[in-house]
Amino acid sequence: MSRKPYVISKEERKRRSERMSKSNPMKNPEIRERHLIACQDSERREKISAKNKGKVFTEEHKQKLSEKAKLRTGDKGSGYGKHNKHSEETKKKISIASIGKHCGEKNPMYGKHPVFTEEHKQKISEATRGRKVTPETRKRISDATKKRMTPEMKKRISDSLKGRKRTFVFTEEYKKILSERMKNNKIFEGMHHTSESKKKIGDANRGEKSGLYGKPATHSKGVWFYYNGNYIWLRSGWEVHVALTLNRFNIIWEYEPKAFPLTVNGKKTTYRPDFYLPEHDIWIEIKGWWRDDALAKFEQFSIQYPAERSRTKLLYKDDIAMLDKMNKKEEILCLT
Repeated sequence: MSRKPYVISKEERKRRSERMSKSNPMKNPEIRERHLIACQDSERREKISAKNKGKVFTEEHKQKLSEKAKLRTGDKGSGYGKHNKHSEETKKKISIASIGKHCGEKNPMYGKHPVFTEEHKQKISEATRGRKVTPETRKRISDATKKRMTPEMKKRISDSLKGRKRTFVFTEEYKKILSERMKNNKIFEGMHHTSESKKKIGDANRGEKSGLYGKPATHSKGVWFYYNGNYIWLRSGWEVHVALTLNRFNIIWEYEPKAFPLTVNGKKTTYRPDFYLPEHDIWIEIKGWWRDDALAKFEQFSIQYPAERSRTKLLYKDDIAMLDKMNKKEEILCLT
């Protein structure tokens, strides 16, 4: 004879749920406080960490967890439609309990680089496409970022980026893709910087604060010149002419190896002579014509670095035209 299954009625389930809720020890403020203190105990955390250290989920177990999590997503989840807002006191307690918990090597993502599949990237792109950020949300994000970014944090970030070289290059194809994306981007449509905002941006990127401070100037016209196993970007045909002449006489040269800090009209900037001949300790500056800012830089360079100026040779258009007629190394070194 088969036994009938034991079925609990809805009323009975409700009574049991209420009874369990009343007997929940976490409802007691004193017990909850003791539990919070225990969670903050560093020794307890270390014991839990040591106990779980070395445990690895199998692929089968991961798959089971993933399937269970999928069943609890959306309106199937227990927290769907609920919005529990923490009080300031609770936020403070959570913050204290989390100090040092996920920093550095303790962070589960330490040393790991997440790799998104093309399918995942597509989902993220579709979910964020057309999303607009309201001015209120933008202000909240800005204020929250300002609070978190202390001077010490800014300095750490700045120090970590110093000397780091860019490892990627924008191809023409990728530039075209970015251009098309920005054309269709409606997030910043109709937005303009105020005069005050423009002034802040200008002050934040002037002098030593500029990302280009001490770096070679960039120009659209130029040519890659192969020298001593490396490609060097020479910014004019005259510079190429001088480089070929130096190579013809086997004179070792360096291109813009040093930036001299200057103060011009109260603003900090730098000046880089075009060529340096290390064997002869001579600098070479090539000028077809003087721009006002370039002339002001060179005049200040002459005042602030008189020793270097005495070893700097200026080559103008006529001097460069004479290079092909020279047959001796000394003739080049004697140019003024």
